[in-house]
Order: sequence, then C-alpha cells, then structure tokens
Amino acid sequence: MKTGSQGNVSGWNEQQVSEWYNDAVAAGKTRDYQEIVARVQALPANTHTVEIYAMMEGGHPVLRISVGDIKNGKPNILIMGGIHGYEPSGVEASVRFLKEQASELSKEFNFVVYPCLSPWAYEYNQRWNAQAEDPNRLFTKTAGKAQEGIFRTFDIKECRHFMTSIENHGVNFACAIDLHETSDRDIELRELRAKRFGSPLAADYKDIPQGYYLTLSKENTPAENAHQLLFGQSIIDEVQKVSPIAPEGNILGGTPNYGGVILSPKHDGVARTFLHKQAKLVAVTEVYPNHPDMDPEKAIQAQLKSIHGALNYVRGMTA
Repeated sequence: MKTGSQGNVSGWNEQQVSEWYNDAVAAGKTRDYQEIVARVQALPANTHTVEIYAMMEGGHPVLRISVGDIKNGKPNILIMGGIHGYEPSGVEASVRFLKEQASELSKEFNFVVYPCLSPWAYEYNQRWNAQAEDPNRLFTKTAGKAQEGIFRTFDIKECRHFMTSIENHGVNFACAIDLHETSDRDIELRELRAKRFGSPLAADYKDIPQGYYLTLSKENTPAENAHQLLFGQSIIDEVQKVSPIAPEGNILGGTPNYGGVILSPKHDGVARTFLHKQAKLVAVTEVYPNHPDMDPEKAIQAQLKSIHGALNYVRGMTA
C-alpha cells in the first residue's frame, strides 16, 4: 500500500484510503460485533430498554441501553465505549456492567449506555472507521480544525448518530464516562496518522504513559479545577486496586500528571468536549493494557473500577 510521505500536506487521496480499507478487510476480523449485539439483546427486558439508534457499515446496529427512568430524579449516568475499535476493554466492560451491576445500582442512579460506537473498527481492530477517519476527532456538526491539523467538514456517521441520539433524548447527566485505552500500538498509529492527514509528527509521539491515566477537562478557575481533580482522584482510588497508575510527571507532551489525572484543554471535535454540553462531570479513561502487570481481564476490571469510582463521587455529591 502506498501511504504517502509525512511531508505530503495533502494527506491520502481516495485511492489510498480505499487501499487502507482493503488491507484491513483482507487481514480479517479480530472480533465479532454481533456477539455483543446478542448479549445486549439478551438482557432482561423488564429492567433494560434496548434501542437501535442507527445502522452502520455491514448492517451493524448501534445500541443505546437504558436502565432506570431518566425522569425519576436520580442522577443520570452516561457510559460509552468503543469509539476506537482497537480498545476492546471499554466495550466488554460496558456490557458486563449492564448485565451484572446496572440493575442493582439503579436503586441510586439511572444509566444510559452506548457500548460500542464504532462496530466496523471493533471487528477489524482499528482505531479509525471504514473511511479512515478517527471518530474521536469528529464530534462536531460544523466545519472545524481537527487535531490532525487539517480543515474538514465533519459528517462522520458514528459521531453524528451518537450526537443526534443524545440530543433527541434531552437528558441532563450528572456524569459521563468515556472508556478508552492507550496502548503501545499508538506509536505506529500516530506515524500512520501523520501520513494519512499530511501532518507533522509531534516530538512526543512515542510517549506512551506506562500505566492507567484519566483525562478530565481543564476549567476556567482554580476552584473548578480542584473540583475536577477530586472527581478524578475518586476514580483513581478505585482503579489502583486492579491496575498500575501512570507515574507522576509530565505526560502527553508536557501535560502535568496529578496522581494519574491530567487536565486537558477542551478541543473542538473530541467526545469529551461534546459531552460537557450534556454532563456536569466528564471522565475519559485510558487503560494501559501492555503493562507487565496487566492482562485483558484486568483491563476490563480497570474500566469497571473507573465507573464505580465516578459513581462514588456522584454519590458523595448527592448525599
């Protein structure tokens, strides 16, 4: 496949995108998304409301599952996974949470769960969707500047359908939890992204935090940021029971790491920024699955602990 050079400011043309897609399909599927659909559809209908909010490539339905009544006055919690298909722990944790924990916890909270936003990428173990676009840079309905450094008009279906589903229901969330991973594979994917979009590689592109970390949004005042850090610490307190936490120090290009929590400016196009319009608190988890003390099951448990740490904080706010 001819992927172009890093200095090619125009990035890939349509033929190169098609070649990338064909290569991914030829490599074969890593996972079966229909197995996720079957497990969700088998959830008890008297406690779990399953909605197909759109159909994606390959005839895959994308699902929204509700547990509890969003109008009953209890805190509403949004959980989402699978924005990036090669980060499977968030998808699996979402489904397990629905099956094993959501009903009992609905005594205190209402839950809205989107277990896998990008089914094609989940099956083919890709970060990008079938159009070689990164869904987590495209959560906007207007033209804007993506983090890859190019101007585009964004109309990516994964994002558009999710945003429409959220907005149509008009829910005010106490908390939103977006489940992600940062793996060693990100180094090669950042190199590929530079070629794909004709953008320069960042000097720190090989920086992979060696443990779990959490991204929260940097706010306008010290008091607001202190509130964010307390929220983050509540999550870290739970996650550290099952996963190593990223060492203290600057990560991701010099962002201060406060005990595994980083405060990042809001960027147009990322899910975290969109979610702040819907939720008072937004947490983006980043499990590090390649740590020698981790395995796939521990990665899933770290995501579940993330959810419980967030719920602990919301519980304390409403006590």
